[in-house]
Amino acid sequence: MTKVIGTIVCSFLSATVLVLLGCGGGGAGNAPALASAGGESAATRLVSGDQGGYCCSGDAAQAGTGGCGEAETEADAGHCMVNVSDSESAVAEESGGKKEEGADAPQPAPAPAAPSDAAPEKATINKAAPAFTLTDHTGKAHTLADYKGKTVVLEWINYDCPIVRKHYDGGNMQALQKKYTEKGVVWLCVNSSAKGKQGYFEGDKLKERIEKEKGSQTAYLLDTKGAVGRAYGAKATPHMYVITAEGVLVYMGAIDSIPSGKKEDIAKATNYVDAALTAVLAGKPVEKQVTEAYGCAVKY
Repeated sequence: MTKVIGTIVCSFLSATVLVLLGCGGGGAGNAPALASAGGESAATRLVSGDQGGYCCSGDAAQAGTGGCGEAETEADAGHCMVNVSDSESAVAEESGGKKEEGADAPQPAPAPAAPSDAAPEKATINKAAPAFTLTDHTGKAHTLADYKGKTVVLEWINYDCPIVRKHYDGGNMQALQKKYTEKGVVWLCVNSSAKGKQGYFEGDKLKERIEKEKGSQTAYLLDTKGAVGRAYGAKATPHMYVITAEGVLVYMGAIDSIPSGKKEDIAKATNYVDAALTAVLAGKPVEKQVTEAYGCAVKY
């Protein structure tokens, strides 16, 4: 009898775990927040937009009625999950699973990564921003150190994300770029989409797309391997960062306070980037330094 009861309990728990691991679909019941091994959320937030699909960012998981367009599918967004590998490792360790044969045998040390692939330090508010070197769409290399003495904005970008489209089609992003580059601010758009993923462009097609958007950015940088995006913790497009002339990161998060895909919400929202830059250029502290970015998941 004890054995039968134990079997039923184990079966129930296994089914519960399988249900909890689902993220996506069309309703909030299909997108629960999962805790990673470190205690942080293993799912990102789904934000409603004007089109079908998903917009992914944040720490809680909830299904939206719309989102990041048809191209922003569950498969492409990775079910909007982060730290999935950490969660799976924790489940394996806690399950007391059987060791593979030869698991205790000495294993050869992994080969060290090449210096060019070394990940920069992680971004931390009120600390020095992670150094990087990236190439722009014309082939010119840019380093953060090149702009020492100037305020720098980093804008994570994916022209095909509907939330990015909200801010570009409404002229909001271009106006912000123009306003501050005319004041001497360096504005760097960073694209971390991997080759073959949504938002990745190259060659003449990329040049044509940049010209079509009529932005006033200082440069459009390619982070195809995603090392810089991961160092800065960029999760969404757009994800915004403001760095002082001294190289200190003083703002990271959303462009504004209304996480939607509606252009009419732009005028109603508090623009966090505008507020941060106004404070920095006036020599004042940034009042709101960290917010939750919203938009489509960065396509690493």
